[in-house]
Amino acid sequence: DVVTPLNSNQLTAQFTLSNGIPTGPYNVVVNNSIDGSRTLTNGFTVNPNPNPPVLTQIQPNNGMQNSNLSVNISGQNTHFGQGSGTVWFSQGTSTVFYSSSLFVSSATQLSAAVHIPGNTPTGMYDLHVQNSVDGHLVMNNAFLVTFNPNAPQLVSVNPNQGQSGQLIPVTITGQNTNFTQGTATRSEEH
Repeated sequence: DVVTPLNSNQLTAQFTLSNGIPTGPYNVVVNNSIDGSRTLTNGFTVNPNPNPPVLTQIQPNNGMQNSNLSVNISGQNTHFGQGSGTVWFSQGTSTVFYSSSLFVSSATQLSAAVHIPGNTPTGMYDLHVQNSVDGHLVMNNAFLVTFNPNAPQLVSVNPNQGQSGQLIPVTITGQNTNFTQGTATRSEEH
């Protein structure tokens, strides 16, 4: 928000009215060190947006578990801006995966780098795009996560048994995995 005094009785102010804020009257409050806080009750009215922003398309509109892809998102009356905004996908209230980076090509076009974790449940996901001007936009059932037949999995452990209190080296074999030096951790389940 930008406030510029013009003279002792006038100032200009510029601020963003995010799409989706409640419509109706708002109080105008000005505060400075000489006059203190001054309020003009119901001094400004927010009207409904006659051309609200909407998400219109996502391409591709599907991806497999444990994959990386770039999705192109189109909007209408949107204000996508470089370096701002967030893109994520949800299924119900608990399953979410986010894009790792955004590239904005215009106010209505952006690309998002997406990693779909291997344990992401399959099915339809809602697309969410949020920024300071458009607010929170949702396109319901916009993206399908499919089963990955080549998902990483553990195949064997050799040897596959040992005695308690014993230090034992084992070899673990995987399929479609990405084991690299210094990145693996161990976990035991019983």
